[in-house]
Amino acid sequence: MAAITAAHEVLFSHLCSSSKFPRTFALLVCCRAVCQCWRNAVQMALPMLRVLDFSGYEARVVGADVLRALEHVSGTNLRFNLRLLDLGGCHLLDGTDMAEIMRVVRVSCCDAQTTIN
Repeated sequence: MAAITAAHEVLFSHLCSSSKFPRTFALLVCCRAVCQCWRNAVQMALPMLRVLDFSGYEARVVGADVLRALEHVSGTNLRFNLRLLDLGGCHLLDGTDMAEIMRVVRVSCCDAQTTIN
């Protein structure tokens, strides 16, 4: 069982550390629901996420969703790993939402070159 758990941790870490996989965040959120072992492995991997996008869910994303996602990937690692916050197509975000998102990104990612699309 420990070997399987370690394999999940490696898999989820690889998904997060690569920017080649689209919809990684949505996939990981779904994986968290599988079992406690997967939930723990995903939680450990999320701070390594390089690209945070909402592909496939753009039409339903509101400011609280983005802030919650940033909270999941936050921590000291966010400064070094998050490179792109893709909000393209998220038409439900208003000026107030964007101001708060920008504030959180500015505070959390001050050392990183994070792009907001």
